[in-house]
Amino acid sequence: MSKHIKAVQNLYPNVHPTSPLFMDLLYARDPNQARDLFYQERNRVLLSLVDKRKFKRVLELAGATGLLAEMYLNLHEETQFYLHTDYSIVACKLALANLRRYPQSYVKLIDVCTDLNLLPWNYDLVISTSLEHFPKGTDYDILKRMKTGTHVLWSLCKVAARIPTHLHPYESVEYVKARFKDWLEIVNIGEYRTVVLLHGIRL
Repeated sequence: MSKHIKAVQNLYPNVHPTSPLFMDLLYARDPNQARDLFYQERNRVLLSLVDKRKFKRVLELAGATGLLAEMYLNLHEETQFYLHTDYSIVACKLALANLRRYPQSYVKLIDVCTDLNLLPWNYDLVISTSLEHFPKGTDYDILKRMKTGTHVLWSLCKVAARIPTHLHPYESVEYVKARFKDWLEIVNIGEYRTVVLLHGIRL
């Protein structure tokens, strides 16, 4: 468990770690907690899975403070529309500040578990590095809404010990392959430290 999560739990023991309020408190306490070297390196490896492909419309689900969006947009000038979402008000405000130099980026406050119908689904690429934070089955709910041929780029956390903010760990590469075999043509799959990295195409 990260020192940031422990610190917030110590200060606010009655706030559940998966609530938007908990994430607001987390980012307010340390605005850069999701932008350290681990996240930068994880993102570099993840983005390398699609470095030779071009996408005009991109959706990022639960993107925290915008680090992945910045890194992606720095590499992909062809992108015309990048919608960054999160369910923390504080995270969205931080993302707005971090993405203001990218005119093609937009930030939306959304609860990914309940408000998926508020989003259009005409994207070329859907990215998420946070699916383990959502209840089991949310990944399927997301996939159901995608059009055939949509590219998917996911970082899926493997968690050996129970972490309060990780509701659904993805255990192993074999688990990921079995879980998504009826939904995705898996183009590439790999690992970086505690995460499985997936590039697939919606069937």
